[in-house]
Amino acid sequence: MIIVYLGQLLFFFLLDIDIFKEDQEFVKYFVKENKDRLSQRHQLVATALEKEKIPFYKPSAGLFVWLDLRKLLRDQNGIISLESERELLLRLRDDAGVWLAPGESFGEIVPGYFRMCVAQVDDSSIRTAIKRLGHYYNDNIWNSRAEEQVSSCPADAPSSNVT
Repeated sequence: MIIVYLGQLLFFFLLDIDIFKEDQEFVKYFVKENKDRLSQRHQLVATALEKEKIPFYKPSAGLFVWLDLRKLLRDQNGIISLESERELLLRLRDDAGVWLAPGESFGEIVPGYFRMCVAQVDDSSIRTAIKRLGHYYNDNIWNSRAEEQVSSCPADAPSSNVT
């Protein structure tokens, strides 16, 4: 998580360096190259997630992809809670070897959404993580009622509190 924030801060720090102020051709190249690489990474991630049948929200841009893992939540007495999201986070770490950022950390009020950074990891690591997540997801779908329990969540994205 810290790496992601440092990466974002580094970009804004670089904009303040003299070479970025003086060499507009380099700035144009830098911005285009960043955009192209992120676009390629999003395509790689989307293809891999679709192959593994992991629900996600395809972004138009950005450094992250939102995963919808509500079907992996284990409910207590029919109630899906943020506590069940926290438990899933640890199960993903311990059983699948994957660390994702829980939606709760970004103000998401609906449990089960996780953010996956696509900008700070190489292609091979992304493929490995998605394959591990896919095995875990498809072997452990537990709560098929999770989607029915949340009627306030838009069909195409996490709740409006997410940035």
